[in-house]
Amino acid sequence: MQFTNLAMIVALTMLNLGLIWLLLAIPLGVRTVTRTIQTSAARGRVWSALYPFGENSSWNGTILSASFEPGTQKFGKIRISYEDRYGDPIERKVCLEELTAETSYRLRIVDDSTLDPTFWQHYHEQVSITDTETGCAVTVSETDRYRGFAFLGFRYFKIRRQLMGLKIWAESGKYR
Repeated sequence: MQFTNLAMIVALTMLNLGLIWLLLAIPLGVRTVTRTIQTSAARGRVWSALYPFGENSSWNGTILSASFEPGTQKFGKIRISYEDRYGDPIERKVCLEELTAETSYRLRIVDDSTLDPTFWQHYHEQVSITDTETGCAVTVSETDRYRGFAFLGFRYFKIRRQLMGLKIWAESGKYR
């Protein structure tokens, strides 16, 4: 009787450790998370919200300010509302690549006031907007090197929440 209890404890412990490894540590390699939504809003309105340097980029309160570095339209600084360890807004230096006005862009994070640049080494975000008969379709993709399914799932739900909020804001002009 005691042997079966001990075997059960060992089996459950191994199962739990295996699940933790799958969620947090298994090397998944470079993966891309992509979500698409359709909205009845005009492409220009959606672009002004999604483009980090657009006039409506602060539509959801995440981006506090964004500006290009002097003399360049490729590198810029973005201050976001999340706080760093000193209580200041996080500041990120970004690089825009493959920019097509009001249609698509690719963004890399070059430096961050909270995380080491190696954290962002494999990360890039791709945004594209295409016209449809009733408005436009928005596709957001984030590519990164992942370890564990938990962070991959976090990115999926983050993009989903962002696009659902964008659709509400673009169609009604309000976001809560």
